[in-house]
Amino acid sequence: HVVEFVPPSIHSDDTTRAHGNISARGGANGGNGGFVEVSGKRQLYYEGFADRRAPNGKAGSLLLDPEEVEIGVYGGTILWATIASNLYGGNVDLTATGTGLNSGNIKILDDGSFSTTNRFGLLAKNNIDTNGRQVTNSDSGDLVLVAGWDGISPATAPGVSGTTGSITGVGNFSTAGGNFTALAAGSVALGTVTTDASISGSNAGNITISGTSVTLGHLSANGVDGSSSAAGGRGGEIRVTAGAGGTGGISLAGVSAN
Repeated sequence: HVVEFVPPSIHSDDTTRAHGNISARGGANGGNGGFVEVSGKRQLYYEGFADRRAPNGKAGSLLLDPEEVEIGVYGGTILWATIASNLYGGNVDLTATGTGLNSGNIKILDDGSFSTTNRFGLLAKNNIDTNGRQVTNSDSGDLVLVAGWDGISPATAPGVSGTTGSITGVGNFSTAGGNFTALAAGSVALGTVTTDASISGSNAGNITISGTSVTLGHLSANGVDGSSSAAGGRGGEIRVTAGAGGTGGISLAGVSAN
């Protein structure tokens, strides 16, 4: 199989196994970190590190885009430890780009945790199976889930297309003040979602969830009180919509946003 390397991108026409390091750092005196893409047209097994840090600018992004993605502690196509280390170097987006009947899916095999101010995005052409797992960011980076992804829009402004692609498995997600977004062309079924702030006087993250029908556990987006000399943080905005124009069904266990 052919592997092409055009810095800072790696592509193959079948399977890519990447274990090395890539540097696309911003300059010491200015400039942002670069964009890095590692792609396998069919499969991608990634255990490398892409350094996109910028001492005097914004960190860059890493895109991993095979047909299918499975995230685990010991198995799958990418490990949680690899994701955590790469989030240290900048934003990380995993996209499942397959378009076949049983392709274009993302599955979370095990619980995952990390601490980052950078964004972590999961964008699937088909379904995302959260598998009842817990994904925790103990810092303020955003979490983004998109099922039925249109294949074009970025994680910063994601879009869906068609009517297939659901977020299933009733998984739980939390950030420490980061925003949480879950969009699906089909239905959404999640457990507890928490974006509570963790630092005195800081704001909670916003929660945005949309699908043809939405089933949720408890949603929590609470700010933290300030000190006697500082204002308290605000609660996050919670927005849940179902169906075109909000005409679908919503089942919600509870909400807290102070």
